[in-house]
Amino acid sequence: MKRKIILLTIMICVLMAAGLLVNRYYAEMNLDSWIGEYKYVDFFPTSPGDPTYPVNIVIVYDIVVYKDNGIISAEIINKGFQTNQHFYANVVGNKDKIDFICKEYEEDSFPHCEEGDLMMSLSIEDGQLITTWGRIRADRSYANDEIKGTYYSKVG
Repeated sequence: MKRKIILLTIMICVLMAAGLLVNRYYAEMNLDSWIGEYKYVDFFPTSPGDPTYPVNIVIVYDIVVYKDNGIISAEIINKGFQTNQHFYANVVGNKDKIDFICKEYEEDSFPHCEEGDLMMSLSIEDGQLITTWGRIRADRSYANDEIKGTYYSKVG
């Protein structure tokens, strides 16, 4: 009787371990669908309607989601008019939504992020790629006081 209980306990432990491995495998597969490059180009005049100051602002927002040693990570680079940001992030989520969690940043990046800060999220809603801003935001989102919208496109 004692031997059957031990054998049953071992079988339950093996099945639980197998279940955890399968869950991890599917979670990684779901995140793998996010691997690629995402880009958003913001273009707007500095003084709309002012013909005496015809300078336009262009800022390129770029995210590269990649897998390194089985871990999904991201590099976020935003460059343009008075903008120089370079961040590294951990990526967590599922097939419908990912969060970019600050890991580190280049010294000349502003604003800075603290390790663990939610930088931003990407999600799929009604077939559209939706950005939800966190610690970092596009200039246009400040102008429109918008936290969530369609900004990025997957380009690679």
